[in-house]
Amino acid sequence: MYRRANAATVEYTDPSNTYRTISQELLGRLPLRNLHWNSSSRPLRSIKSLHVDLVPDDKRSSQTTPLAGIQTPSQNGTSSQNLADRPRTGDRPAPFTADSSAKKERRHQIPGLRQTPYLKIYILRCDDVDSYKASSRKLIREWVKDHTPPSQKSSKYNTQENHDAFEWLILHVVSADDVSSSNKEPGEGKGESRWSKRSSSNLIEKIRTDFNGTSKSAVDRVAQVYISGETTGQSSDDGDTGWGDLIFKMKSLILASFDLRVRQYEEDIREKESQRSLPGWNFNTFFVLKEGLAMGFESVGLVEDALTSYHELDVGLHAILEERYADGSSSTSTAQFQEYTDDLLMEVKEAAAVAFGCSKHSDGADPGLDQQLDSKDDLGESILNIDRKPFRELILANKISAFDFQCYIFARQAALLLRLGNASVNTAHNDIKRPQSRGSSPSPADSGYEPQNLLILADVCQRAVEFITSACRTMRNELSAILKTSTDGKDEGSMIRFPSQEIVAENMIASWTYSTAESVLSRTSTASLTTQLQPLMRQLKPSSTNKTNAKIGPDQELPRRTSSLSPSSSVLQRPPSPEKFPSVTSLDAMRLLPQAPAQTGAQDLAAERGTLHALQRRALSHVGFSFGEWRSGWPDMHLSTAQDEQSLEEVSLDETPQDENANGVNGVEETPSTMNGIRSKVLREALTSEKSFYSAYESMTALILALDLLGERKKSAEALTADLAAVRFHLKDYSAAASYFRQLAPFYAHGHWNELELVMLDLYAQCLEQLDRKEEYVSIALKIIAKQVEAKRRLGDGLHRQMQKPSLTISGSSKNWLNSLIEASRSLERQIITPIERYFEPVSLSAQVRHHEERDSFYLQLKTKADLPAVFNADEVRVCLVQTLQEQRTELWLSAADVRIAPRAATEISVVSKVMNPGLYTLEKVILRSANVIFHQDFSTQITPTFPPGSDRTATSALDNFSLTPIHIFPSPQAFSAQVLHSNIIHLEQPRSLEIHISSGWNSILHGRLHVRAGTAGLRLHTADAGSLSAEPSITDQSQPGVIEFGGFTCRKLSSIKIPYSVESDLKHIVIKLEVSYATTEGDFTFACSPKISILLPLGVNVQDIFKQDALFSKFSVFTASSVPIRLKHCRLEGTAAFAVQSPSLTETELDIFARQPVTLMAKICREQNQPLDSEKLSRRLLLQVQYVCLDEEVLAAVEQALKASLGDSDFHELTCLLTPHLITTLRSQLSVQDYEAIGLLREISFGPFSPTTWSPLLTALPQPTCEAALSWLSSWYTTHATIPLPSATPTPQIHHLTVPVQLPHLQILHTARLRPLTASPRIALDHALPAELSISHTRRWGTDRAPGLALNFVYEVLAPLDTWLVGGQRKAHFAAKEGETVTFALLLLPQRTGQLIIPSVEIRVVGNKDEDGDGEGDELSCETDYRSQAETVEVGTGLESTTVSLDGGAWLLETKGRDE
Repeated sequence: MYRRANAATVEYTDPSNTYRTISQELLGRLPLRNLHWNSSSRPLRSIKSLHVDLVPDDKRSSQTTPLAGIQTPSQNGTSSQNLADRPRTGDRPAPFTADSSAKKERRHQIPGLRQTPYLKIYILRCDDVDSYKASSRKLIREWVKDHTPPSQKSSKYNTQENHDAFEWLILHVVSADDVSSSNKEPGEGKGESRWSKRSSSNLIEKIRTDFNGTSKSAVDRVAQVYISGETTGQSSDDGDTGWGDLIFKMKSLILASFDLRVRQYEEDIREKESQRSLPGWNFNTFFVLKEGLAMGFESVGLVEDALTSYHELDVGLHAILEERYADGSSSTSTAQFQEYTDDLLMEVKEAAAVAFGCSKHSDGADPGLDQQLDSKDDLGESILNIDRKPFRELILANKISAFDFQCYIFARQAALLLRLGNASVNTAHNDIKRPQSRGSSPSPADSGYEPQNLLILADVCQRAVEFITSACRTMRNELSAILKTSTDGKDEGSMIRFPSQEIVAENMIASWTYSTAESVLSRTSTASLTTQLQPLMRQLKPSSTNKTNAKIGPDQELPRRTSSLSPSSSVLQRPPSPEKFPSVTSLDAMRLLPQAPAQTGAQDLAAERGTLHALQRRALSHVGFSFGEWRSGWPDMHLSTAQDEQSLEEVSLDETPQDENANGVNGVEETPSTMNGIRSKVLREALTSEKSFYSAYESMTALILALDLLGERKKSAEALTADLAAVRFHLKDYSAAASYFRQLAPFYAHGHWNELELVMLDLYAQCLEQLDRKEEYVSIALKIIAKQVEAKRRLGDGLHRQMQKPSLTISGSSKNWLNSLIEASRSLERQIITPIERYFEPVSLSAQVRHHEERDSFYLQLKTKADLPAVFNADEVRVCLVQTLQEQRTELWLSAADVRIAPRAATEISVVSKVMNPGLYTLEKVILRSANVIFHQDFSTQITPTFPPGSDRTATSALDNFSLTPIHIFPSPQAFSAQVLHSNIIHLEQPRSLEIHISSGWNSILHGRLHVRAGTAGLRLHTADAGSLSAEPSITDQSQPGVIEFGGFTCRKLSSIKIPYSVESDLKHIVIKLEVSYATTEGDFTFACSPKISILLPLGVNVQDIFKQDALFSKFSVFTASSVPIRLKHCRLEGTAAFAVQSPSLTETELDIFARQPVTLMAKICREQNQPLDSEKLSRRLLLQVQYVCLDEEVLAAVEQALKASLGDSDFHELTCLLTPHLITTLRSQLSVQDYEAIGLLREISFGPFSPTTWSPLLTALPQPTCEAALSWLSSWYTTHATIPLPSATPTPQIHHLTVPVQLPHLQILHTARLRPLTASPRIALDHALPAELSISHTRRWGTDRAPGLALNFVYEVLAPLDTWLVGGQRKAHFAAKEGETVTFALLLLPQRTGQLIIPSVEIRVVGNKDEDGDGEGDELSCETDYRSQAETVEVGTGLESTTVSLDGGAWLLETKGRDE
């Protein structure tokens, strides 16, 4: 009898046909809920719900099925049989006797092969105690005797009965109608009937007394329920009706029997485990025993425990199979397996019949093959159906194969997992029927109120992948056993030989893989996953489909998948645009997904289903390649390209010659193209044509891609996109393939899959070449070459030669990408720039400057080594040097044309420049251009040299003067030169100017142009006012701002051009950017420089004026404005027609001005008679002429002249322009103020000892011998020129001329005042008054002419300290006076202390008089006072002649005598 494995069986005996009355009430309270099983060997287990199968005891019940009208839906989704259809024996039950009871069924020797009830219930229907005693009690006793559980017996034999342990229960059913009719009084109406439980209570107590034990720990095995005819089917209060007590007792008794069974099973399993190492131990018997425990767990709802048991069995089987494969024997001591399953044998026989029947067809297609296979079942389609074979009987009989064993264990695991995941437990096909459980309770999965657990469904898919992978190996071994050749004649398989049998065997495996995966996929489908797949699939496939494409599978063959993937659609019918490429990072469909999965586990389920679909796609790819050699996906495309690239094939010397086919049958020709063995209709339809195959492959790939996107498997999704791209490339759909390859290459680059990235780029470039997209083609081809170079550097030349050449790998394909991309770039509108370090070894530039003879150009040696696969012809090589001084940046470009660079060889390139801009430079850029391809390297951010992995550092280090070494650019001594200096002639009232000194050198200049720009903000250069200071050259055009064009002049000529300038603010220095372009017979050249010029005056002049009656004395103080001493050669103040000047002349005497020792000169200025003074300032301006020499310029000029003279007579004349500026710069930084003062006093320069560290960095660019010789010569020069005297006669160019305008002050009135004492004695007494006379007169000769007879109002004031003098008389008074008029005032001075007292001073001001203009307004008249009594003193004494004092008894003044007494 069939029992549900996922439900506990309860058997009931119903002799009185009472079950139909209580069935609906009982089933309404099932399944049993909230059971708690506490085992001594396991933790507490909680059973949320326990499904119960209520089955009748056919031998004792009055009926074999429950009553009619009650349907009990089972867990498989179908309703049970109608209970009314069972056979009846009559309305009343037949009497029950002991003779009618059947004998006890014999138990199998191996426990676990049959499912027995956990609980047996006797349903009693008895009205009163008398009836019970008369008949029912005897029947119950006989029933109890026959159904006493093993736990209540004491024999040894009964210990083994615990495998089928059960409990029993007596259920007394009391009907309310029967009770009320028997207890109703005559006068009571029908509506007043009530239950009387007195009779039933007596009866139930009697039953308990008869059948329950007498001990205190005895289990109560009697229950009573009340039913009412009016409320049948409706639940009453369980406490009042007894249903709660019944349910409680059912749960406790079922768990008690279950616990006995588990303990017995565990004891037997431990015993069998301990015997594993003994001879005769059989895994099959152990499997049946342990599976019995697992089925027991499953029956009570402990699915996890059951699943654990199957996992352990699976691991044990896997270990046995591995041992079997390792030993190479078909049987072992621990397991007895058949060599192969009968199902595979039948398929092989059918395939052999088909092979011999269709061998005449060269393409392997038989018109009747599909009709023959349509009627056959595919093994994979029914993989989850455990009823398709008696697996357990085969296991017990040791007649099962390893393949069937694996299939059975996986089917049981999948069934348990599907139950846990609330998925349907039906088999794959609806036409597979099985007996329905009678009295089964409804399943939550059928009700639909519990959602599916997607995590468990994902686990099903994961285990399916592992199972398919392992079972394919087993299947292949069993097919080999069927097809192997045997010489003993006993092997049935030795008779089965047919053409292409190995290919047919692989076809069988592929077909089984596809069908098995499809079965699992159909069982794990969910609506929630379908909802999330829909937006992705809309993005991955076009809206319109081609109806003629091959279908993935008919609707009637397979259940509909959750992916909604139309079988007739092709993903690549409309290739995606580059902007909407369906990759992981840029796929538009990703934005359509919700932020979080709609249900927990959706991501895992999508990923695992994608893996199953990948197995199906692998099977499709395998049969496609085997049938039509149709390459599908990235691996096959990679293999195909590799085979095309390989010119030789390795042959194993251990293999035997292939004189006959692989099957070992002579005379039978191998037919590689066949569909024999493929039972899956989906695969057969995909193989009808190449178009159908690729359509199916693309559709399946798109589905896997969508699932991987949902499962967050980004790398897998990118790999699938690569498969789609490879298919498109194989089908020559280059536009779609290029769209895929464009996004795939960065993915492989990010994962450091260098070889795969290289192959991807190769195919991408081929697509672009076919599409004539030249700009993209050039970029990708450059990237391919860069990857090849990188691989060579990484592997190294020696290691690379030893390794086998991979496909399209490091050496590259046979295509010359370099020449191809150069040719393709010629038609581009813009240039393609790529880093040079990806294709060349580190570039170095020699710092040694080499000059051309008779030409103003120089060149440097650029050294490089190309890692390119072919010769590189550069149209132009350019090098940029940069000089940065403070905020000024100067670039200098050198170039070379038509350069040929050989691969893997050091190349030296002479880069030439016709622009001379002396200074210290560093290499910033290197550019190699060929057509429109530019290899570029920028050293501006490079600090230390970097070496690529695997590069030859020894060879690189041999390249002297690394690229970042400073480079000193200097001209030849005979070359053209230009120098910008400040003009030595300065007039403070006139614009200043700059002088540009030009030397033609050895050049005969035809014409030239001078570009002058201001490098300082606020500086204005007035080139329109420029003029030549020499006859040659002449200025031809200066109309353009900043540009002066001049004519030609001969060689070795000096010329100067003067350019005025102005500044908007006070500046200390200005920067001039000068470029002189000139043409010679040798070509056009340019000289440039950016000097920084000081415009501060090195000296300063202060003047102090002293007015007298007849003359003005001016005192001039000349001092140095800096710390450098100045030699004053001439200083003279020039007079005018109105003023005569008398000043000392310095024509023959030179004065040294030091920082703390200025020079003071005095000049006397007299007013010429009869020369009127106007109000203009011009008539009152005098000019101070100063000629001076700056000592620092004199020192540097002397040193420069000495060094140049010495270099001119040495072998280092060419280094003059390099050594001289360095010496000047070094000397300027070393000389201090004290050094300059000593030089100014001693008139000679003293050098310190020679320091090689000062000169070595400058000479490192030279060859080693030249550098050492130069240092030796400099050392000797320092020795011979330890002291350099300054010239006695200063050269004229070093003399500065400064003209300083001196403006005479404008004084209107000059007063002459004198305070004269009127006493003859120079001494006065302290108590005497000193009479004095104040005389005042004024002159107006130093001001503008006014009427001399006009009197002006003045006020004077005598100023004296109060502690010195008291002034009597008019101390302050007003007076009026004319010019030349003397006014006197009498004063009386009273001394306040003794000593030499200074006569009081006098202050005179103009009062009420203004210098009025024509408008009546004017300023106060300027007025000064020449006080002639300044600093005169008077001696003041006490006025006593003698003093008499007394010292008797103290000091007493007795008498005094004055001088006048």
